[in-house]
Amino acid sequence: MQRVLCFLLLVMMLGACGSKENRRDGFYANGLKFEEAGRFSEARVEGRNVIKLDPNHVGAHLLLARCALKEQNWREAFGNFQRAVELEPANTEALLGVGRLYLLSGDTNQAEAHAGQVLALDPQSVDGLLLRAGAMLRAKRFEEAGRQLDLVFAKDPANEDALLALSVIHSEQGRNSDALAVIGKGIGKKPDSRPLHFRAASLAADMEDYAAAEQHLLKLKELDPANRGVQILLAALYERMGQNGRVEGILRELLAAEPGSEEGRLRLMDYLMRTGKAEDALAVAQEGEPSPKLRLASAAVLLTVGRADEGEAALVALAGDKEAGPAGIEARLRMSEIKLRRGDRDGALAEVDEVLRLNPADARAHAARGRIFMLQDRFEEALAELRIALHDAPDDMAVAVLMARAQFALGNTLSGVEALRNFLLKKPDAVPVRLELAAHHQRAGEPDAALAVLQGGENGGRMPAQLMLAMGDIEARREHFDAAEIYYRQAAQENEAHAPALLRLGSMHGGRKDWDAARRTFDELLLASPDAHGGAEGVVAVELAAGRGEAALAWAAERSASRPSDPLAADLQGRTALRLGNVDEAEKAFREAQRRAPEWSVPSARLAGLYASTGRKDTAVAECRAALAKNPDSVPEGLLLGQLLQLGGETAEAEAIFRKLLARHPDLLPAANNLAYLLVSHDAPTTEQLSEALALATRASAGGDPSALDTVGWVHYRLGDKDAALQFLRKAHESLPEDPAVTYHLARVLADLGQTGEARELLTALLARTQDFPELTRARELLASI
Repeated sequence: MQRVLCFLLLVMMLGACGSKENRRDGFYANGLKFEEAGRFSEARVEGRNVIKLDPNHVGAHLLLARCALKEQNWREAFGNFQRAVELEPANTEALLGVGRLYLLSGDTNQAEAHAGQVLALDPQSVDGLLLRAGAMLRAKRFEEAGRQLDLVFAKDPANEDALLALSVIHSEQGRNSDALAVIGKGIGKKPDSRPLHFRAASLAADMEDYAAAEQHLLKLKELDPANRGVQILLAALYERMGQNGRVEGILRELLAAEPGSEEGRLRLMDYLMRTGKAEDALAVAQEGEPSPKLRLASAAVLLTVGRADEGEAALVALAGDKEAGPAGIEARLRMSEIKLRRGDRDGALAEVDEVLRLNPADARAHAARGRIFMLQDRFEEALAELRIALHDAPDDMAVAVLMARAQFALGNTLSGVEALRNFLLKKPDAVPVRLELAAHHQRAGEPDAALAVLQGGENGGRMPAQLMLAMGDIEARREHFDAAEIYYRQAAQENEAHAPALLRLGSMHGGRKDWDAARRTFDELLLASPDAHGGAEGVVAVELAAGRGEAALAWAAERSASRPSDPLAADLQGRTALRLGNVDEAEKAFREAQRRAPEWSVPSARLAGLYASTGRKDTAVAECRAALAKNPDSVPEGLLLGQLLQLGGETAEAEAIFRKLLARHPDLLPAANNLAYLLVSHDAPTTEQLSEALALATRASAGGDPSALDTVGWVHYRLGDKDAALQFLRKAHESLPEDPAVTYHLARVLADLGQTGEARELLTALLARTQDFPELTRARELLASI
């Protein structure tokens, strides 16, 4: 009986083991089938079932790694490939998987080491050779990479990966034609290769051979008609070609095919915004479901079209929506930027602090906090925040530059330079960082060192245009004009730098009073780019500086007449006329600019200033209101309107305008001074009004502005502190001896302090030179009384 029981127990144990292995193998087989069918989520489930039964199953780890790659889950892929290597060190698939992920992360040493392990197991491994070539290519060891590719071509002349790598080597060394020829040969052997057609399209577009690029993209579309990515690439190409109608058509077609696609809607909105169709972009946003991302994009459109209050309200609502997720945090960061632009640094900081309360690890918020601290001269605190931001986003060039500036501000010059140099060791093509380091050397009086830093930015025989412009600037500043011209001319050969380079060159000639050379340069720019308004500005500036005012005005008038829809040309004509004192022609030109661009606020602002300067205050007020109706947030027109209303006795509206300006721009000192003067000018100001006026005027006068010093002095006088008033008013009068209000205020205080002789002298001179100022009656009464 005992033997029977033992036998039965043994059978049960063997059956159980067999069942477990069978289940494991079944799960694994199912996983492979799902993978082959492209059902990667289901394949992952089966792979995990295998691991639960057998944690050391190499095949399951490789299955999970491959599925993770398809879903771009690099961390999970790496972990499973690495575990497979630990379990089976000679597994080439696992070694290649780990090596490729190291290459993707930029760790070329580890990638090359894993390639070596693969080749040690199989010296003929094409994948091993390609991985090694990729590591060498990423490290810019082009010759060595090329030798590895030669070995691959010896085994497989049409290997797509090798052809792509060889084309990259050529393009990195500035030989795009050779790169395209390599791909062309590959396409000849594999005419339906999608990677080769994609690479050919990219190279052709970079070489501005748009017809060839279009041909390759259309072939890709033919090979895969349902591929939305190809359609998007075609749209991008047509945008570069200036075929805006085709771009919008493709993007609208994609959205019509998937009307619920948030990504498609956002892409179309972005394009419409870039092409000046903001209202159309808003309509596209409103047609979709109000998701957080679309609400964020709609807010951006509202801000762009001048509906600032609605845009900010949308951002505030989004920031307060607990379900908005990342879009809500982004809304707060944008509100911070808006407040910072207005000068409301405390408000900006409060928004950033709230972001960090919600997400203490937000690198952008730490960077924003650092930027605000920099503006507040809190450099130690800024440095701490920027260190956190750079730790979390080590490749953020803007943060690296700010961090160096903080070090420089603290006097830690060596640390700042070292930080910039270390960044360049990792990313030699980081142009903003290279420019910042060069600027430091230039400030330190080391132009040769600055040039050396800039010259180190050469990449594959090509020098970025921004660096050439900077080198030209350095040489121009030290009056090496011939060298500067060479750099500017080199930069001008690049499309994106053509206009800036010729503008700099023309300005350099103008600075040397070589008017003819300057004029030729600006004419050259306009010949190539007729819409280059900077070139037109340059021509007028040269003619005016050369004493040829009538020629400048005639040229500006001719340009405006030849471009009947260009408001900038009419505006330039108006400003030129105003510069020459021709008020009538200036007014006519500004009216024409207004007609050409009814929604543009600048012509109304120009007219308001013109009318204010010629004593037509009511007309000036009307133009200010017209400008503000188009651009409610415009500070200059707001200030001017407030001043005009204040002079006209409409103090309630003027006060409201100044308070609104200060609410949006707390550091707007002219508004603070104007509001203070308005408060102190009441016939019977209250103690509260005088206290507020003193605080505002004291803040406005911190930089020594004489108008603000006058206001501080007058507030002290109204408060009864005549000695303090005299001190401030004398300083104001020293800087503004012809200002009627300042003169009257000083005379008033002198008279009250018994210094009537000096007061009489000031008033007599004042009334002899002008009879048009608000205090005229009081000045006459004061003179008569002393």
